[in-house]
Amino acid sequence: MSRLRRILSRPRSAAIALAAMLAILAPAQAGVVARRSSGAAPVPPAVAAAPQLERRSDLLALQPEPEPTRAARAERRSSPKPKVKPKPKPPTPDVRPFKGHGAWIDLWDYAALDIGDTIALLRRNHVRTIYLQTGRFNTKKAVDPAVGPWLEAGHRAGMDVVAWYLPGYSDMKLERRRSMAMATYRYRGHAFDAIGIDIEWKNDVPNPEWNDRVVENLRQVRRALDDRIALAAIVPPPLQMDVAPRRWKGFPWKGIGAHSDVIMLMSYWSYRDCDDIPDHCAYPFTVLNLRETRRLTGNDRIPIHTIGGVGDRITRAEVKDFVRGARDGEAYGASMYDVRTTAAGFWPLLARLRTL
Repeated sequence: MSRLRRILSRPRSAAIALAAMLAILAPAQAGVVARRSSGAAPVPPAVAAAPQLERRSDLLALQPEPEPTRAARAERRSSPKPKVKPKPKPPTPDVRPFKGHGAWIDLWDYAALDIGDTIALLRRNHVRTIYLQTGRFNTKKAVDPAVGPWLEAGHRAGMDVVAWYLPGYSDMKLERRRSMAMATYRYRGHAFDAIGIDIEWKNDVPNPEWNDRVVENLRQVRRALDDRIALAAIVPPPLQMDVAPRRWKGFPWKGIGAHSDVIMLMSYWSYRDCDDIPDHCAYPFTVLNLRETRRLTGNDRIPIHTIGGVGDRITRAEVKDFVRGARDGEAYGASMYDVRTTAAGFWPLLARLRTL
């Protein structure tokens, strides 16, 4: 009886049980009706509509489903949910061309250097990337015609080749076109692996407008570039700016960090007075500029390639200190400016930069 009360206490179970009992009583009730004479009480509609069950399996089918056991409920909760495929990440610019040991060639070097001999020299000393200057704001053509053969030769030697350009910021449309010309340039099927903008010419536009134009040019170029092409901002180092604070007032470090993929520091300690200011010696100048750049940009993860030099004003001891500073300062890459002024005896020392 207590079991029946529990069944009837559940609305769905009670309905099923009542239908089953009425189905069992239906045949007997029908016999009583048949034996009664006419005028007997009519059969209740619920009984008349009850299904005729012929097999025990039919009755069992009407029984309420048993409550799941504790083990079944636990198994249901612990069953793994279907995996949702993660959304594909958007492509990010490839900054690897800026890693390790690099070498610089500017507009004045093309006529002075032999392509075959120079490429062989760079390969022997584990140079990974060649940085080629394509032009300046005051050159006639967006890309100097001498650039193409160097681009092809560098690729054939297994090296990356990065283009760089010096803007003047007086004509912003010109600067954007010439910056994009580096990304779209092709020579015999060869294209640059990345591009860089040399941010240092301040003679034509005063502050603070110059600062705004630097960021705006980077923003426009970065937005227009294919996502696979990295953009580097080539800038003077913080310790050099401290020497002339009025000239570099308000330099847009955060904007540069936000709109470039790599920062390249022109940490030319060869121009600094190491005897009067110890921090301007090759090793501390390299390490401190790396540290300050991360702080000023507010991005301690942005890759920084440090550039030492200039090559014809330095000693072997300074080259060793520069290499050690690049390694201790955790530079992403490093190089000496530039190929033509670097003495032959410096290249084996610089080759250690390949492991950055």
